[in-house]
Order: sequence, then C-alpha cells, then structure tokens
Amino acid sequence: MTEYKKILTELIKDKETWRELKPELSKYNVHSTETAEKDTRAGKIFEVFTKLYFLISPTEKDNFKNVWLFEETPLEVRNKLNLGNQDYGVDLVLQDIEDQYFVVQCKYKNDESSKLNWSADKIANLFAFCPNANGYIVFSNAVDLDNVSKTRHDNFTFYGVANLNEIQKETFNSIYSFLAQNQLIERKLYDPLPHQEIAIHECTQWFTEGEEPRGQLILPCGAGKTFTALWIKEKLQSKNTLVLVPSLALLRQIKNEWSKQRKNIYQYLCVCSETDIDKDTTDTLVTHTYEIDTRVTTDSEHVKSFLLKPFEEKVIFSTYHSLPVIANAIKEISFEFDFVFCDEAHKTAGVGNNKFSLIHNNNRIPSKYRLYATATPRIVKESLKKKLGDDLKYAYDMNDPDTFGYEFHRMTFKDAIEEDILVDYKIVAIGVNSDELKEYIEQRRFIDKNISIDELANNYALEHVMQKYNANHGLTFHSRVKLAQEFANRHGQLFPNTKTFSVSGEQSTSYRNLVLEEFKNSEKAIVSNARCLTEGVDVPTIDLVYFCDPKNSKVDIVQAVGRALRKKEGKKLGLIVVPIYHSQKDGITNLVGTQS
Repeated sequence: MTEYKKILTELIKDKETWRELKPELSKYNVHSTETAEKDTRAGKIFEVFTKLYFLISPTEKDNFKNVWLFEETPLEVRNKLNLGNQDYGVDLVLQDIEDQYFVVQCKYKNDESSKLNWSADKIANLFAFCPNANGYIVFSNAVDLDNVSKTRHDNFTFYGVANLNEIQKETFNSIYSFLAQNQLIERKLYDPLPHQEIAIHECTQWFTEGEEPRGQLILPCGAGKTFTALWIKEKLQSKNTLVLVPSLALLRQIKNEWSKQRKNIYQYLCVCSETDIDKDTTDTLVTHTYEIDTRVTTDSEHVKSFLLKPFEEKVIFSTYHSLPVIANAIKEISFEFDFVFCDEAHKTAGVGNNKFSLIHNNNRIPSKYRLYATATPRIVKESLKKKLGDDLKYAYDMNDPDTFGYEFHRMTFKDAIEEDILVDYKIVAIGVNSDELKEYIEQRRFIDKNISIDELANNYALEHVMQKYNANHGLTFHSRVKLAQEFANRHGQLFPNTKTFSVSGEQSTSYRNLVLEEFKNSEKAIVSNARCLTEGVDVPTIDLVYFCDPKNSKVDIVQAVGRALRKKEGKKLGLIVVPIYHSQKDGITNLVGTQS
C-alpha cells in the first residue's frame, strides 16, 4: 500500500460524509508563510480518493471497465492517447464500457467556495497535452469553474463539491472496507413503502392485464415518484427504457437516484444540450451539460448506435427538448421502447404542437407502455377549447385518455398527509399594521432609511411567524431574483441570529447545493429565491414556505408548498405563510383576498 493510500485509509475510517472527511484532508494541504511549512500531500491523497470514487460509487462503478492513476496507466493506453511519461495535468485515465477513454484532472482546495481557473489551475493542460482522449473530466471539491472552462460543453464534465456532498455513507464505508480489507460492502437497496407498493401494482396491472398502452400516475411532491417509476420499470422487466424530464437539473437528479437504487445493471445515455436550458422562464433552475456527471449527446447517429448495441438493458435519459434527436435516430431503424416514463408530465399538456408534445406521438416515439407522472395534472379549460377552433387538435388535455391514458393511480396531498407520508400544513396569513412597524423601526435605528415600510413588513412578518411557531428553516419566494437577494441581505441585518442565503438558477449546481447544505445544517436559517427552488429540491428540514409576492401559477404554488411537507424526525407541521401589510384603519379580512 502506498503512502497516500495508507493516509486515506486512516482519514476515511468512521467517516460518513464529505463534510467529515474534508477537514482531515486539509491538514495535508498546508502553505504557511509564517513558518515556511508546506505540505501538498492532500492533492495525491485526493487522487486516490477520486480513483475509488469512480470504482465504488453506485452512480459511476458500472460505467467503467478500468480506472487507473496516471502512473498505473498501461503503456498501450498511454501510446494510444499520446500521454507520454510525464503527468502534464492528467491524474487518472478511465476506460468506459464502450472503450472510450477519459482523462481526469484532480484539484483539491482548502476553500471550497473557490472557482477553478482555466490558466492558474492549469485546466488548459488537460486538453492541450491529451488531444486523443474521448472526454475530459475535472474532479474537484471547488464549487465552480471560470467562464473560459465552462465553454467546453460537448466533451467536458465537472465534478464539484456538490458531487462530494452527495456521496452516501454506504459509499464511504465501502471505500474504507476496500482500502483496509480489499472488500466491498454490499449495497442496501430501499424497499417500496406501502403506498408505493400499491402504485406499482396498480400501474403494472393496468399495463399488463388491462392492456392499456398509456396511463397516468398522480403522486404528490415528496411521495417518492422517482423510485416508484424505477420499480415499475423493473417489474415490467423493461429492457429498453426512455426517461423524459423538463430540465437538465432533473435529468441529473433522476439519473443519479436510479443509479443508486437499481437492482440490475443497465447502460445509459444522456440526450440533452445547453440549448435545453429554458432561458425564457424567470429564474429557471439552470444546470449545464458539464454538470451532468457524464457525457451527453444530441447526435442522432450516436443515439441510433447506442440503441442498436447488444446491452442487456438500456436506458436513455433525455429532456423533452431533445426528443426530436431520439425520433430522428429511431426513424431509420426498427425499434420500440418497452417503457417510457414522462416525469413532470403536466408540462406536456396545454396548447401547442412542440417538442414536449412529441412524446404523445407513438409513430415518432414508439413504445409498448407510456407512464405520465405528475403531482399537478393540467386540464385545458372548456372555454379555451371553444376558442381554439381548428387548432383544437393541438390542445393536449390530461383528461383525454387517448393522449394520456386513464389515471392508473392517484394519491392527493390530503391522502399523503392522512397516511403520514407527508406532514400536515398550516396556512398563516400574517397581518402587520403600521403602528407595530413604527415601534419596531424605532427599536432598530440602524436600518437603512431607503428601505420601504413594505419591505420591512415582509421581514418582520417572517421573523414573527418563525418565533411564534418555532420554525427554523424557511424558504422564501419572490417575484424577481433581485428582490430575493435584497430580502435575504436585509433579513441578515435585521436578525443576525438567523443565517440568510439566496440562490438563483444562474448559479452553478455545486454552488446551489453548497448553499442548501449549509442552510440545512444551520440552527436557524432562511434561503430566498425567485422560483428556481420550486421543483427538484429535497430538503426535509424546510418547515416554512413564505410567499413574499403574489404567485399566479397554481402549479408553481403546489410545487413550492411541497417543499415544506417532506417528513423529518421531529417535524410535525409545514407552514405556508403569506404576509399582509395593512394600517390600523384597514380591515385585515378585506385585505386577505387582494394580497394573498
């Protein structure tokens, strides 16, 4: 065992999270100008950790035939990649199941909030000295990359601190067991909960016994839709599966969650691109292709080649935006999917003949079974149908069984609360009158005089509710990103005992996840956003959702409320708060309808 393996073996013993391991590793990354002490071994130790991550992590281990440190790389492979004998920015070489080669550069940082720089951190060397590689990976505990590095979309992947924080304790235990005893610990898979068993049974029964080719699964946020879909796929014994999601962030999430809990090994391909980012939506959750943790494609020839490969099981994870790529790949071959899972299926409903609605066309996307899953079914109003005239054929209504199938299984939020799957909720309309605010402002004379009384009212109302109901983790929604940032900054000044954060869709996945990690580990905290945290956020510590500004989208409201209802030990209630500012002469009852 090398020196670095020995050190890592000691460091990782009894560690269950990256947060526990990182401070120990930083002790081997010392640069002191006062004592001239210097220790750079953390970099080499981190390289060993990276190798074991790709060998053992359930999201990675089945993707690669071989994982070599640079010095372990066979001469034949070095010659093929024109690597030479010196490490010029290449720390590991990976060979995947299709004999594609990926070169990896590792970067360990004491400051995890730092960004890697194309020049200063020598990321450029990775590309310059290994032009024959099929893909390039930077593996780091830094939060993000500079703008130059981000331009490498097509064949470049960045693993940051978000990936490290997602490593489960079972993986840490298995890495230690492998280092200390050369043994891996068998993964423990979840068993479906009773309500999931019912959903699995009813959906598969409709498909197989009812011979229905398409149908709907209605489950509330937090009821385990992602894993329920995986178990339905497995019960159907689907060999060729298509998973569709509306965003790159959800693609990354479902790909990783399925990898951790799948019973059988399958090979997968991600079909998506930077153009799949919805820039027209206010504060949409942006994940870039370099953050997906694998190579992605929009080449229909690549997709066709993958579908024709003799793998026992294949899964394509794709955005709805990239469906035309899959349709083009299929049209030249005789191919049918066994199972298509349409996540957030309400986004395929509505009016318009677009990329999202392409999934309804079985001639373009042939499949034996289709499952449309959502918490919020979308129905086209009868009044709108009458106005459409000839365009009615482009109205996709989830009440239409020909397009979406019948409801195979439905669980409402009410059902989930009664069955103790989600916590109950309480709606709080908090009124703040001007006399209360006047007294409050007088007690805090340091407040910026440019802040309006309405703005102060929102912060005051939130603190009042958090104190009254003993809530400790609040999620606030605003009409604009700028307002969310200002609210968080102002709240931190007013209430220094509350940690305050703000996030936006434009921030990197690693940075957002780092913020949410610190948020959930804080004793009392709020995190503010416009709408990027509406979906795809699993933070059960959230016990309060606060709507600072009016929201018009019922779907957004339901999704946002779902953030506060996820179960956690000791949590009994999720608060839904709407502030109402009024003066003494106003009747608060009259204001509730207009302001909330």
